[in-house]
Amino acid sequence: MPDSRRPSGSVAGRPTIGKVILRMKFSGYIWGRTSSLLRGGARQGMEKTSNLQRLQNRYRLVVMNDDTYEEVVTLRLTRLSVYIVLCTTFVVLVGFTVALIVFTPLKYYIPGFGSRTDRQQYMALKIRADSIESSLNDKQAYLESIRTALSDQQKTVPRDTSTIDIPEPEKTQD
Repeated sequence: MPDSRRPSGSVAGRPTIGKVILRMKFSGYIWGRTSSLLRGGARQGMEKTSNLQRLQNRYRLVVMNDDTYEEVVTLRLTRLSVYIVLCTTFVVLVGFTVALIVFTPLKYYIPGFGSRTDRQQYMALKIRADSIESSLNDKQAYLESIRTALSDQQKTVPRDTSTIDIPEPEKTQD
């Protein structure tokens, strides 16, 4: 009794050169796509197709039960529809993630992002720390100058003993 799911021209479950079913086993199901094989691998009678035409070619995705060879799902797809679905899914997932971060308290776990009061307190503490550091530097410089004055170890600057020749201004009779 011939099986109606077998491609035409196949003998004992093996496809002929004209048509072949490509199958990939995946968790109990077979994913298949029918494609035509041309004899000798040459492109006989086929012209070059544009990219748009290739995007619009139809393919069939068949999900089959591995044990009973029963077709569970059959889908007719084009490359363009697959690209649109994948891009739409990507945009929706990115939008959902951004909305989740922006509109929930998760944003406070991002480094550098905090509430307004936290930022104001941070700026006030930074200004205070800078002023404390500058006053500490001033006090250290003052104590160092007192130490050098009391220990009589003042640094003497060598005097410049070179002479400068300054020309006399010219006198004009105006």
